[in-house]
Parts: sequence; C-alpha cells; structure tokens
Amino acid sequence: MILWGNLKKFRKMLCLFIFSKKKTTLMKYKDIAQFMYENEEPFTSIRQKSLVFSYIGSNSKQEKAQVYNLVMKIQLRYKRCSSNYERFLAREKKWISTNFQLKESLQTQNPKKKIVKPVKRKKRTFNLLGKGGKNNRIRELRDEYDPEAIKEAIIQFERQSGNMKMVRLLKQIFKDQSQIDGLLAVLDSKPSFSETNTVPTEAATSFLLMNDISKKTYLNIRDISLRYGLRWPSYQEIILAKESCRPSKDHLTVTSDSAIYQPIEVVRHTLDRIIDSDVLEMIKRESSADRDRIHLDFVLKAGMDGTSGLELYKQTRSDDATTSEQNEQSLLVSHIMPLLLRSKNEHNLIYFQADKPSSRTSCRPLALKFKKENQDSVVEEYERMTADFESNQVFEIEINGEHGRLTLVIHLTVLMVMVDGKIINLLTNNSSQRCVTCKAGPKELMNPNGDFTAIPHCLRFGLSILHFSINSFRNIMNIAVRLDFKERDCRGEERKAKRDLQHERICIEFKQKLNLVIDVPKTGGFGTTTDGNSCRKAFENAEVFAEITNVDVGLISRIWLISIAISTRIELCPNKFKSFCDDTRLLYHELYSWYPMCPSMHRVLVHGHEFIREVTAPIGLSIGYTSEEPLESTNRLLKYFRLHRTRKDSRTHTMTDWINRLMDTSDPRLHQYGKTSGGRSKQYPDAVRNMFKIPNV
Repeated sequence: MILWGNLKKFRKMLCLFIFSKKKTTLMKYKDIAQFMYENEEPFTSIRQKSLVFSYIGSNSKQEKAQVYNLVMKIQLRYKRCSSNYERFLAREKKWISTNFQLKESLQTQNPKKKIVKPVKRKKRTFNLLGKGGKNNRIRELRDEYDPEAIKEAIIQFERQSGNMKMVRLLKQIFKDQSQIDGLLAVLDSKPSFSETNTVPTEAATSFLLMNDISKKTYLNIRDISLRYGLRWPSYQEIILAKESCRPSKDHLTVTSDSAIYQPIEVVRHTLDRIIDSDVLEMIKRESSADRDRIHLDFVLKAGMDGTSGLELYKQTRSDDATTSEQNEQSLLVSHIMPLLLRSKNEHNLIYFQADKPSSRTSCRPLALKFKKENQDSVVEEYERMTADFESNQVFEIEINGEHGRLTLVIHLTVLMVMVDGKIINLLTNNSSQRCVTCKAGPKELMNPNGDFTAIPHCLRFGLSILHFSINSFRNIMNIAVRLDFKERDCRGEERKAKRDLQHERICIEFKQKLNLVIDVPKTGGFGTTTDGNSCRKAFENAEVFAEITNVDVGLISRIWLISIAISTRIELCPNKFKSFCDDTRLLYHELYSWYPMCPSMHRVLVHGHEFIREVTAPIGLSIGYTSEEPLESTNRLLKYFRLHRTRKDSRTHTMTDWINRLMDTSDPRLHQYGKTSGGRSKQYPDAVRNMFKIPNV
C-alpha cells in the first residue's frame, strides 16, 4: 500500500473524521482502524506515531502516552493477523467493538488552528552565502524595496565609511546618467596595467637571485605589490628566465659526486648572454663595411681551487659514486669569468668589459667534483679545460636578427690566472719554497744579482696578486721574530724561546694598537685569523706596523704601494713598475739579506713587469683584472648554496641544483639590473700614479 506523503493533509482528514462522526468523547477502535485502512495507511507504518502526535497537537506527556498506547495496541493485533485486514476484523471483532475514552481537552481542540509555531532560521550574512544564495537575496531586496531607496542606502553606506569621493561620484551618476559614457571613455583611454606598472622578467629574476630571496618571500612581495598597482612576473616566468641563464641540459653531466659542463659550451652561452640586442646593434653600427662577417676578441680568465669543510649529508650512495665518504667533505671547483669583448680591428672598440673583475658573483662554473686538491685531480681538470679551449680558439656564432643573417667570428683568449700558489705548484710539479716562474730556490732568492730568467709557459699563470699582501705580511713577521739573532734557521732552545717571546709580544701589540687578532687558529682547524683584511689594515698603518715589528717603515710602505698598484684596474707602465720593484728588492736585500724573500714577493718584484709586458698589455687590460680573488671568495658561497638552495632528496638533484644556482647568479645579462659600480673615485698615492701608463689618470 502507498504511504501518505503529506502529513498535514492526513492529520486534517483524521481530525475532521473524528469530530464529525463522534460528538462524544467515546470512540471505538474500529472507527479509526477503518478510517486508516480506507485511506491506504497501514497500521505497521512507522509514521503512525508522528501522525497521531501531529493530530494531538499537545505538549502533554500523558496525552502523548495515551495515543501511543492506542497505536501500539492496534499494531500488535494487526501483526498477529499476518497484516491481513479481513482476518483482523474477523479475529478481533469483539475487541474493535469496545470503546476507549478520549480526553475532553482533545475533543475541544480546533484542528484548523496552527498550534505549534515554526522556528525561524537565522539568516546568514551576505558574504557567507554562495552564488545562488546571493542571487536570491538580491532578488528579494529588488522585489521588496524601491530602486531609489536602494540607491540612497548605497550613498548612506559610503558616507558612513568616510569615502566622500565615492559619495560625490555616485550622486553625480545617479543624477545624470548621460555622464557614464564620458567616464567610460576616460577609463578606456588610460594605458593598461600591464604596460605601465610591470616589472620586467629579467629585472625581477635579477632581484630574486642577487638578494637571495626564497620563493615564498618573492610571492609575498608580488602579492603586496599588486595591491598598490605594481605587477611582478609570476614565479613560472621566473623559472623560465632562470633556465635561459644556463646552457643546454645536453651539455651537463651529473653524477652522484660531480656536475660537469663542457667548457666551450659555457663560453658560447656566456657570449650569447653578453650580446643582447643593444650590443648587437652597436656591433653592426660600429663595425667595418663587411657586415656579414664580423671578427671579435673575447677575453676571459679561468682557474680552479679546492675547498674543504663541507657537511656530510645522509644520502644514499648510488652505483656511480666513485669517491669515498671522507672525500665528500672536499670539493674541487673550476670557473671562468668574462673580462672583455671588443672588435678585432685597428679601432679596438669595446662592447663589453667586466666592471667588477674581482667579484665572486661573476664566476661561471665549469665543474664541481667531490675530490681532494691533489696533483691527479688538478692535472685532470686542467687538461680537460685547456684541451677544449685550445681546440676552439676560433669559432663562429650565427645570429638571425631583424637586419638579416650575421656571422660573428670569435677569437678566444683564456688567461689561466685564477689559481693560487698550491694549484700552480701541483701543475708545474714545483716546491712551495721555489718560485713557480723561474724555479729559484731559497738560496738563489737570497742573491740580489741572481739569474731569474722566467720560464715562458709558467708566466701565464699570473702573479697571484691576492696572496701578495698576505704572504708579504708573513714574510715581515718571520723577519721580526728573528731580529734578535738575524739568521734564517731557528735551531736551539734559546733561539726558539726568543722567537716565541717576540711573536707573543707582537701579537699583543697588534691587538692593543690596531685591534687586530694575529695568528690565532680558527675553529675547525682551517687557517688562522691572519686574513687579507688584517694584512691590509696593518699595511695601511705602516708606521704603527713598523713600530710593532721593528722592520724598516720604508720597506713596508713600498710593499703596500706595490700591492695597490697591482690591484688597480688602470694599466701600468712595465718599465716604471720594474724600476720601482727593483728599488724595493734592493732595499730588502740591503736590510735583511740573511732571510730569503718569499716566492710570492719574488714573483711580483722580479717577474711582474714581464707579465705586464707579455700578457696583459697586448690585450689592453690592467694587471688588476687577473686577480684570483673571485674564485677564492666563492668558497663561502658554495657552502651556502649547497645547504640552503638545493634539494636533498637525492645526490644527483643536489649536484644539479648546486651548479644551476651558481650558473644563475653569474649570468652577465642579469647583472645589468644590479647595483652599478659607481661610488666615490679612489685617490691613489703619487708613487702609484707615477707607475700608471698614463700618469694623469
């Protein structure tokens, strides 16, 4: 049988039946049973309780209990008859003929009245509604209120918010709608947001990399900038810009313990990033009449260095790992750095020149290897680099631009000068006590008139000008602690005691007079506190330095002037530089002939003019461009990038992210958006200016 779907309708029918048929409070069970059956409502339905309770319409527990007992009696007897109505009437004939007493209060109720008031739901706020709910609410307001009242309510709301400009605008629009077309015309004529207030993608990428900003910080900057009308590129655009800063993945070989680029491909990519549209237009405009084929000189410096003290990660070693876990704390890294791009003709027009030749951010990585800095690993990497450079001393680049096809013939010059004394000794199989350029030993270095003929292939490794001031400072310190007995050898307990006493006195006076901490071992066992900054401050205060060490102040001053001269980016005259260095060398031998000059000082004082004349002068660069400082200062950056800017889920991912980060931060095109090298001009001493090729510079 079909259940009743309308509870209210059944309740009304049941009430009308009872009050029309029975005017007394006495009723028979048969009457209600027959009514329910005729209206197709089975007794076993679970709705019977709710139907009867709705009919009762009372909150009295006694009345609800009476009706509940009535329903239960009918259900129980009906089920005993197998839910058959005819069998129920025949078997329960006597029972259904009996009467039951209905309370007077139930009989006197008016079934037409709504007794229980429905509970109204609290309206939700407009912002919490969905799209459909908002549309319904708006429709209700539109149907209920007059449009003029709604307009006035909007104006009142803006006035209460304190937005008086909006109040004036709304009043004017509501008053005269003919001005809407003029307002829209003004808005349409305004330049688009993306054209006027958008940060270029390369500028945003440079800002992110040069300031070492994380992805989360960049997105926060982008969100707050959008609120004030400045649009930054999306991070997906930043990722694409980063990929353009790297050579193709096909030229990168990554294993568990190394990441290696092909050197010539890094050179090609670096050149491509230097030659942007402005440089290319300059090349075409200022080149010779032969515009289809242009010859250019490209000068860069290269080198390698080893670093140690890396953290040992808990990563699974794969089958291609060739280094031991002990060697993973040592790294051998090789770099190149672009210096100069100019035309190869009589004009020598410069299209690019490094404005910061000693900056660590300009070093482009060639290889990262977990290897110790020994002769085998150094010679292997050196041969790999030089073989690739020598086989591509001249190569061509095809450019298809707006003006047609153009061929650039690149003449490559690589200066292997970003190497320190240890690397040079390993490459030349030389002792650290001998000069790497002329192979002179300690005894020969004590002779002021000795034969110091330079070996041609050793002169190309440069002068290691970064270590000149440090090694000169140590040389002076070694002289100072031996002034009591004036001999090179420090044998015997008495001499050792005098040396240690002088060393302790000198360190104390440096701390008291110049606030310098000298020769204190660093934590971890890597080096001492005698660094380049300490040496520079000591040489700048030459008189105090001489007073502490009892070394001639003239010699200290001349060494400091030579250090300034070889660090400047102004070309030196080889003859003037040779004359000044010879006088300094003779003064040294005159005062302290009993102690040999260190090889670093000897290389600069004796072979410095030869390096200028044969290496730097022909290419038009000063000796300051050949400093090994960029590679030396990269060590701290290497450790930071490995710890904070690489994935740690696998060894290959770590190596890939590591070398990619170094390649991104060294991109020459992105450096155009960084800080300029401006600032105050440096004032050189007169003795240094006299060594310049052009003294009045």
